[in-house]
Amino acid sequence: MLEAQFPLPLSGQIRLAPIRDGSFEIHCKGVDRKDAERLLGFFMEMRGRYGRFKFEFGGVLHEDCHFDSDHGPSISGADNQDIAFPIRAQPPS
Repeated sequence: MLEAQFPLPLSGQIRLAPIRDGSFEIHCKGVDRKDAERLLGFFMEMRGRYGRFKFEFGGVLHEDCHFDSDHGPSISGADNQDIAFPIRAQPPS
């Protein structure tokens, strides 16, 4: 059973964009520094693509997710940051 769950930021906006079959990008736009640190800390805790976690968004649970790369997420902005995480997931349950 997976215990880790992707931490949804409390600031900014979240958008999911399909990349290809079984993959999507979680784009966290305009997150504050505290949320950015929490998101990056979660990426490090998952050891890049090796850790497995759950992700719930819009009432849909995505299980057995993992980051699509060992490289850190794409980050832009200074104070209010935009962070994009490519993720692979099993079909939602």
